[in-house]
This record gives sequence, structure tokens and C-alpha cells, in this order.
Amino acid sequence: MRPTLLALWIALTTTTAHAQSEEVSASAEVVPAHADDISEPPRGAVTTTPVDEAEAMRSERFVWTPGGEAPPDPSTDLHPRAGTTWAFDPGAHIIGEYALTVPDGSDWFHEFRLSRAWTWLGFRFEGARARVLLEAAQGSGAGSLFGVAGDSLVLRAREAWVGYRAFDMLEIRAGLVPTLTPNALTQLWQMRAVSQDALRQFDLMAPADLGATITFDLPESWGRLGVAYYNGDGYTSRELNRGKTLEVFAQIHPLRFVEGLAPLTLSLSYQNGSVGTGSARADRFVGGLAWDDPRWGIGAQASWIGGIGDRGDREGLVLDGWARVEPIERLLLAVRAMSFQRDLAGGGDRITMLTGAVGARIVEPLRAFLAFDGRLADDTAQLADPGTRGWTLRVVVEGVLSGHFEGVFTP
Repeated sequence: MRPTLLALWIALTTTTAHAQSEEVSASAEVVPAHADDISEPPRGAVTTTPVDEAEAMRSERFVWTPGGEAPPDPSTDLHPRAGTTWAFDPGAHIIGEYALTVPDGSDWFHEFRLSRAWTWLGFRFEGARARVLLEAAQGSGAGSLFGVAGDSLVLRAREAWVGYRAFDMLEIRAGLVPTLTPNALTQLWQMRAVSQDALRQFDLMAPADLGATITFDLPESWGRLGVAYYNGDGYTSRELNRGKTLEVFAQIHPLRFVEGLAPLTLSLSYQNGSVGTGSARADRFVGGLAWDDPRWGIGAQASWIGGIGDRGDREGLVLDGWARVEPIERLLLAVRAMSFQRDLAGGGDRITMLTGAVGARIVEPLRAFLAFDGRLADDTAQLADPGTRGWTLRVVVEGVLSGHFEGVFTP
């Protein structure tokens, strides 16, 4: 009896070991050369199928295909096709200045400033578009008790969006996108180093926000139409309420058909939104007329402001006018005047700012200016914001370096 049981035990052990050896051998045959690329091997019946024969020869990567069906691989779907054209646009925009400020009734103060430090990279592939723009910002805001690494200049995202352009007219963007109105008005002015436009100067519209934009370029360079939907609290703050901001924008050349009058530009914009935890109203209506010529320009705009900061019930009025000219090659002259009445019902609380500058284009991407700013305020505004009155003398240097590179994708 004992020899029989012993023989039976030996037979079972031999059969089990042989089966395990075959299973290990079968598994070893299908392990790809770069098994480290696969985080979790699939269970069950496993085969290997190259994503593409040429791609497999180049990268030596294989995809696990349980049950003999190849799973979708988004990374391979996004690879450019051979022979297609791509382009990328890197750049940097730096504005540095020395400022001597003399407030009314206070001691003078002088400092070096970095008004703008941008670096960006845009990418285009067929109709697809993407852009990331980083800017330098102080590590703490006004009134903050703590900053980043003391109060260092830190990089933050100003833009980070992806989009698609169809028919060379319609463009859709989503992510951290530039808002429509402030950027269009700044492009007309072309003198950001000298002064911001009034809506940005008085912090009434954010230049970028989380959301989506749709723009349509009219045929024959007649202008641009746009609509946007944002969080509403700007790119420097997270969303603080359930309300969202709608912006509708139009910039057209109404006399495009008349010879010599194409630079005449009409800008119209409406924003309906809310800000802050209390969902304070933030409505804006902007209208402006400008002459946009590369050598000279002049413009004026008026903005009705419904809601100022956390005072959603307050209404204001902004008036803004500017002129720029290059009378002779490389010589630049610019003036700007803006006024903000912060309480229409009260009839006071007005701030006025005047700016004049003379500059030179040293080389094409480099400009330098000597600028003077004067600030006026009535008693109500001065009481609310002490130090508003005064003047500043600035020496400004601006550099814009950008490039455009194209190529054909070859595997």
C-alpha cells in the first residue's frame, strides 16, 4: 500500500511541475523587450501587437492586447503624420524701469522696477494651437503678511490654453485664456511700456482668466468678433462664486471700403459678470474709436462700470484718450490721459492720470523712453487712497524678442 501511495505522489508532483514550466515558458515568449514601460501586466490571455510596424521598429515598444483586441493608445493617435507642417513661436517681453516718485505731502522715493517679464512658447500643428505664457510677479500682494521666499519675484502662468483654428477665420480656445477687450485696446495703443490702458490701470478688467473664447475674423480684414465665458475672478485668484462672466466683443473697420480710411477702428464690448464671495456685480460696457496706423495713432474710449470691487451697487465712468506718433524714423512720442469717476451717484471720487513720453527705437526689438506721470485726485479719492496725488519720472527700457520656426515632420 505504501509503495502505491508513493508512486501516486511522485506522478502528481511531476505533472504539476511540467505544467508550471510550460506556463512560465509561454509567458516569457510574450514579454516585450521594454517590459519596464508597462506598469501593470494584464491578466488572462495575452498577445502582443505592434502599434505600427515602422513605429515599432523605431521605438521597440509594444502594446499589451488582452483577448487579442488592441486597446486605444491616445499617445500614438496624437503623433503627427509624416509630411505635415508644424510651427512654434518662442518669445520674451521685458520692461524694466527706474522710477522717481514724489507723492503730494510725502517724502520722495525712487526704485528700480520690473514692470513686465514674459516668456512664452506657442505651438501650431495644422489647425491645432497651443500657448503657454509665464510672467514674473511679486511673491506677495499689497497688504500681505507673508510672501514666497521672502518677497521674491516668482513665475506664474499668465496664459495656458489649447485651441483650434478653422478656415483661417474661426478660432476656439480653452484653458487660461487672454480676455478679449483689454488686450485689443492695448494692441491699438502699442505703448505698453509707457502706460497701461485705463481698464487695466484701474483694475477693472482682468487681462486673462480661466474659461473659453471664440473669435471670428471677418473677411477682407474688416475686423474681429468674439464671445467668451470665464470664471470671472481673473487669473490671479481662484473662482469665488457660482456666477460666471460673459464677454461679447467686436472690433471692426467701418470704412474699410473707402481708400485711405481702413485704419479707422471701432471697438465695442460688453461684460456681464460677478466677482468675490458675495457675487458682487461686475458689468462693463466699453466703446471706443481709434485710428490705427503703424506710424501714428489716436484714440478715445469711454467705459460704463457697473460694480467696483466688492461694491456691486456702485457705478462709475472711465474716460481714456491717447495719441502716439513716430514723426521721424526711430523717434517716438506718446501721450495718454485717463479719468475714473468711481461713484456716479455721489458726483465725486475722481482720479485723473496724465502721461507723456519721448522715446527712441534703438534697434527693432529694443526701445527706450523717458516718461512723466502726473496724478490728480479730488478730496474724496485722496482720503480713500492717500498718496494718490503726486508725480513720477521714469526711465523705461523695453525689449521684445520673438521668433517663428516651421518644419515638416519626418518620422
